[in-house]
Amino acid sequence: MQIFRVRVLLRIKTATRMHAHHAAILYALLCEAHAAAHQIDPCIPDGLLLDAPEQARLMLAAGSKYAFGFTLLAPTERQACTVVDHLVRGLRKVGRAKTKPKPALGGNFEVELVEDLVAKQTHRTGHPLQPIAIEAITQEIAALEGLVQLTLQFHSPLRAHRPKKARRDGHQFFDDHYFHPQALLHRLQSRIESLGICPAPFQPHLRPQAAAPLDGWPEPASPLPEDAAEPISHSPIPAVVSNELVWLDVSYGPRHSRKTLGGAVGSVKLDGLQPATIATLVWGQYVRIGEGTRFGFGAYRIAELASDPYVCERSTRLLDLATEHPALDQAASKWDLGGGEVQSAARDLVKGTYQPQPCFRLDIPKSNGDRRQLAIPSRLDRVLQRSILDVIAPALELFFEESSFAYRRGLGRHTAARHLSQAFTDGYRWALHADFFDFFDTIDHKLLRRRLAAYLADPSLVEVIMRWVETGAPHPDHGIPTGAPLSPILANLFLDQFDEAMHSVGRRLVRYADDFVVLFRDQSEAQAVISEVRQAAESLRLELNRDKTHTLHLATSFDFLGLHFEPREIWEVTTIDEPQLIEQLGWKERSRKPSGGVLHPLPGESQLATPLPGTLIAGPGIEEILVHGDVLQFKHQDQRGIESIPLHTLREVVVLGAVSLSHRVLSAIQQNAISLLLLDESANRTAYIDCQNAEPDSAGIEAQVDLIRNPESSLAIARQLISAKLHNYATLADAYPPKSHSGNAHRSLMRLAKDAQQASSLPELLGIEGSGAALWYGEIGMRLSPGFHWERRVAPNAHDPVNILLNLAQTVLYRMTQHAIAQAKLVDTLGFLHQPRAGHAALASDMQEPFRHLMDRAVLETVRRIRPEEFEPDERGPFPVRMKPRALRESLAWIHRILALPCNGAGQSSPTAYRLQIFKQVRSFRRFLMDPGGRFEPFRHP
Repeated sequence: MQIFRVRVLLRIKTATRMHAHHAAILYALLCEAHAAAHQIDPCIPDGLLLDAPEQARLMLAAGSKYAFGFTLLAPTERQACTVVDHLVRGLRKVGRAKTKPKPALGGNFEVELVEDLVAKQTHRTGHPLQPIAIEAITQEIAALEGLVQLTLQFHSPLRAHRPKKARRDGHQFFDDHYFHPQALLHRLQSRIESLGICPAPFQPHLRPQAAAPLDGWPEPASPLPEDAAEPISHSPIPAVVSNELVWLDVSYGPRHSRKTLGGAVGSVKLDGLQPATIATLVWGQYVRIGEGTRFGFGAYRIAELASDPYVCERSTRLLDLATEHPALDQAASKWDLGGGEVQSAARDLVKGTYQPQPCFRLDIPKSNGDRRQLAIPSRLDRVLQRSILDVIAPALELFFEESSFAYRRGLGRHTAARHLSQAFTDGYRWALHADFFDFFDTIDHKLLRRRLAAYLADPSLVEVIMRWVETGAPHPDHGIPTGAPLSPILANLFLDQFDEAMHSVGRRLVRYADDFVVLFRDQSEAQAVISEVRQAAESLRLELNRDKTHTLHLATSFDFLGLHFEPREIWEVTTIDEPQLIEQLGWKERSRKPSGGVLHPLPGESQLATPLPGTLIAGPGIEEILVHGDVLQFKHQDQRGIESIPLHTLREVVVLGAVSLSHRVLSAIQQNAISLLLLDESANRTAYIDCQNAEPDSAGIEAQVDLIRNPESSLAIARQLISAKLHNYATLADAYPPKSHSGNAHRSLMRLAKDAQQASSLPELLGIEGSGAALWYGEIGMRLSPGFHWERRVAPNAHDPVNILLNLAQTVLYRMTQHAIAQAKLVDTLGFLHQPRAGHAALASDMQEPFRHLMDRAVLETVRRIRPEEFEPDERGPFPVRMKPRALRESLAWIHRILALPCNGAGQSSPTAYRLQIFKQVRSFRRFLMDPGGRFEPFRHP
């Protein structure tokens, strides 16, 4: 029997989608091709062992190339040629065939090239193939002479049953916990001898043992019984020095009835090897070992040898796919990076010479007093990581277990909650609730590298990813950068082994990142579950968080993933993601939140002041906004139904996340004079519809220009605005006293407010304003809730929770002031206090000064009700840190809640909502512009 190697290159004609591991698709393709060539039922040709090198390549675009190959065992060159020629003819037929249902590969490709990998030339029909020379194999044996240690690198899954007495629940095969060299060598020697490829009989050095099935080849004569304890050896016994295998499940079959065939990939280092044993291992590289060899399984290479001279290469590396120009150009545009800079970095990435830029490191406090470090890559690195993530994430998702719900498209907390609820329905009444101690900071780099290599099978890409990991890691050998786009998928990849371990012992698991519950039916199982969980964690070099590991009785209420579960006739899962009017928002969960106390009234507000109705916040998770009669309807993405709000109760609607709108909805909004603000999940504005906007008029523009040209008049208005601002901040400092009695901001701010009225120049006025800011922000840390850390005011591009909240609130105020200016028919870029610059509404910045304290107040109220942990790295957006949805909703709710509070300003006879006070102040400014003899009245607390 001779050994041949062939590579086939296809050109894809219409786009198709593959599975993450292509073995099953290619096996089916070759069966169909063999059948088409011989007019028989589908089957694989005898002696064909599949190679599927393009693992983790999910999408095949029209016009792209795709490679696969096979080892062929045949008696002669001519017979090998016949098998290959018939197979290629069948492939061409299958590539043209129109079948239903359409397979991933079928009717959508043409055969572009067939290569004889041994001869290193294109194979032409009718020409004999060249076999691997026996001399080449004996040279490899000679190259290993004198060695007693070898490393076997399995690059396709090894599926080999353990001897019967070594099997246990969830562990039937060779894996990272069990590798018996003698058993493997017996099976390998039996396979080689039965195939007749050895030039002379091997020296008998081990007693034969039952071999695993050989995919159609005859079993060795007189095998030992399956339950034989150990093979008997009369020579030194090989030993395992290191076992770095990773279990990989390959699924196949129709979507509705998928099956799984698993095996172990990675490396095993053996010691105590004899020359005959080494010869066996060298020959085994060319004939595979274990079960499923026709399926592409059981291929390995001895690491101490040079690379495989007959390897079947990918047509395109994953790294090359990730750095294709169109995708990178789009990313460069989104992130405001030069296309040349990104393309140059991508070329270095492909060449292997790229060095990641240092990460920006930031400590974020936790509510328990500990601190969490974020490592945020540069914009360039984030663009490059994102391009790689877009290629590998869909493929890796297909390997992950169904028990993992975090960072996955279409899944999330509510999906996890439904699975937990279903478990309760199925009779599970107990659970172990736990998480891993410092999970992101303790991920072992060696274990992560192994899993990446196993799942991606692309060494160049693994090296690039690990270089990013090591650059941003909190420790030299462990931890991943929690602010990097790749980190969420890496976390799920790392914990996939934990998920598999739980499933292998029959446990039901619901895991969200490092927070999880393992479900069981009876309390008596608790100790066994704890032991299984601890063992699975230790195999990943992780520790359970002792403070958070406890058993739950599901018949009582409990909290999980920020949701509250109560066992009623059906479980009720309480959250705040439904659209709610501001006065309703969030109070369902009040008993589970840190106490927020009562709202501190400011001068001019009633002690019992409540927000005026009209503002609604919806999302994230809203799929579509509809209108039905006189109600606005919000359709959820996760099958929670439709929420309805009467149109007449609304003045403004704020929607978080992508949403679909119809023309009918826009017409209803216009007819009811409702403003609509659309934000992404990082609170960046995507659209604003204000049905009350008006175009600036020429008289107003001329008056604005005249004011700017008159420094004396400009300074007079600026003095009033800054004086009102400092006065209002003084009232805020008095209403929200610091925890320490040493604070003196109230008195000092009042004094500065008076000084501002006397400023003789704009620089002097700005200096007074700066002194006030230093006073207020110097003490704001003493007004924050426990767990929130404060150093200094940072705007923009903040990385800490409080500054992020302040920037969000001030941006909302800025946008609202812009709308007030538009309604007053003025130009918002013509300011007099703030310097005009491109893209900046300077007049809006001027007019919002007396109201800035309200936004700081909203932040003080928000931090009493959220936690620092609700801020996380944003791996998708242009900003490195974002709020989780609940915190974002809470923040926006308090911003709008406070803007809706009625207040009597100084000299006013009736209370007016703050948001209307903004419009009132801008109208006062316009009246002053049109009649300089009139009086400008900025908002000021009495």
